[in-house]
Amino acid sequence: MTVGLAISVLIIWVGDKNVLLVSILLQLGLAFISTIYALTVKGLKSIDRIAVATIGIVLTLGTLAIIQHYPGQGELRLALTIPIILFFWTTMKHGRQQPKEFGFMLIWTAISAVQLINYLMK
Repeated sequence: MTVGLAISVLIIWVGDKNVLLVSILLQLGLAFISTIYALTVKGLKSIDRIAVATIGIVLTLGTLAIIQHYPGQGELRLALTIPIILFFWTTMKHGRQQPKEFGFMLIWTAISAVQLINYLMK
């Protein structure tokens, strides 16, 4: 999942609109998969499970709202603060024992922070 996220972020730098759509759809699919992953994987602490599922749900809904031009995109982008705070809180308080979850959660948090900053700057 970490490799897929890294590829989707690198695709954005190409700048073509069709390639950008592929990147957004790839991120949408990976956000949905991370939600399923959080709900089904064994061995995650409950707070880590909540952090992974929350960022997956918020990014899935936010990406769908962007693609479909749904109303309420602003509220969804402000909701990105919740998974960002959860990620940093769980990282600082409990540490990260699972390196694979830390990798894609770090990329998701970076994507969330960029989207939130872009929204707040407009």
